[in-house]
Amino acid sequence: MGIFRHEGQRETRPVRRGDIIGFVEVGPLRVPVACPDDGVLLPPIEQDGALVGYSTPLFKIDITPH
Repeated sequence: MGIFRHEGQRETRPVRRGDIIGFVEVGPLRVPVACPDDGVLLPPIEQDGALVGYSTPLFKIDITPH
């Protein structure tokens, strides 16, 4: 469990696998959330400051065909 931070992401934007697309704060740690694949990042599903768990969906990503 941690606090989700989307770093002001509100618009769609292209992303690449491995890009940092947000953070989850767990106690004093700030853990990066990496993009799992190339595509277009859509606005966050969870609000900034939401309490999230390991499998909580944070963003939708339209995957670019390879």
